[in-house]
Amino acid sequence: MAHNINEAIREFANNPWLHKPTCKSYKPKPGQGTSTKLKDYTPAPERPTLSEPLMDMPMRQPAPQFSGINETNIRHEKPVSIIGQHEWGKIDEGLLSAYESLLGEDIPREFDIERFNHDKGAVVLGTHKANGRYHWTILERLPNGDLRPVSQQNLKEGSSGYKNIGQLTDVHFEGQGKFIIAEYTSGYRQVYNANGELMREGRDIKVLGSTVEGKRLLYVGEDEQTLNVLLNEDGDIIVSDPIVAQYDDAIIVEHGSKCSLSNWRGDFLQIDDIDSFDAIKAFNNNGSYYLLKDNDEGFAVVGRGFQRVGGWYKTEEEAHRAWRASR
Repeated sequence: MAHNINEAIREFANNPWLHKPTCKSYKPKPGQGTSTKLKDYTPAPERPTLSEPLMDMPMRQPAPQFSGINETNIRHEKPVSIIGQHEWGKIDEGLLSAYESLLGEDIPREFDIERFNHDKGAVVLGTHKANGRYHWTILERLPNGDLRPVSQQNLKEGSSGYKNIGQLTDVHFEGQGKFIIAEYTSGYRQVYNANGELMREGRDIKVLGSTVEGKRLLYVGEDEQTLNVLLNEDGDIIVSDPIVAQYDDAIIVEHGSKCSLSNWRGDFLQIDDIDSFDAIKAFNNNGSYYLLKDNDEGFAVVGRGFQRVGGWYKTEEEAHRAWRASR
């Protein structure tokens, strides 16, 4: 121990243990030097292997519910004749009378609300009635481009089977013109596709603010007709099981006591021929990944792109360490 700066300098000069290793008089203490013996070599831990993608990964993209780019909604101050040429197409009296006779229903000849998309799809017309409510007419687009009225029996009021669905209050476009929604006072909804064909109906039903591979998505929750169905604008069902969670690259669904990881085409992930797991958790730590638990095998790690990291791990912590080591 030095009592002043001069003693400290002398102590440092005369004590080789305080010198840097580059000092000529420096000698390492026993056990402190770098060993060249094979027995003292500790290899760096290997990075877990990444598999090839186990399935395709279409991505869910955000999209607005409504868009003036693809939807037009006009309210006229004075009634407009349905007969004649319009921006959305042409209607003649003979055709309209023929459909009235076929359907056994009267179709208003004037409207003061017109709604249509810009993809040459169906048209929604609203006619103000004396009681203050609206009569709604959906003109369905046929494959040849012609328009014909959809039966008013589809736009039912009061009850549907044993359900009291209430009165029809509004018919409008959603999903950037890809769906037509009929709203009822009870919360009941009917969903038509862009051409005017009835797709689904129920109380727990909504257009999602997203697309997959350019297709808008529709969710139908539990009601008397169906159970938790997720489908696209073409009517293709993606999943038909209760949805636990949705992510931009995958969906977790449950069936009974098991759960599965689905992509946005409805394909279930398989690991060693297992596609139903006891638990699935999503994480976002230096990249997003999933832990899939099988009570017999252990834990599997699946990263972005549905690439598996390593094999089976006995504990969840081992699986997390494998993920971190793979980065």
